[in-house]
Amino acid sequence: MGLQVRMEEKLRGQLDTLLTPILGQGNFTSEIQLELDMDDVTSARRARADVAEKA
Repeated sequence: MGLQVRMEEKLRGQLDTLLTPILGQGNFTSEIQLELDMDDVTSARRARADVAEKA
């Protein structure tokens, strides 16, 4: 299974998890279309407070 399909399924699951308690099971439909641009790369770094305090 390709990365695009896996990400679409993950987003669909997250959307269902968000909307089901509000709207009820079966009371909504969703469609996810994802386009990946592998030419554009973004990175993020998160600092942990406990590690930063020791430095």
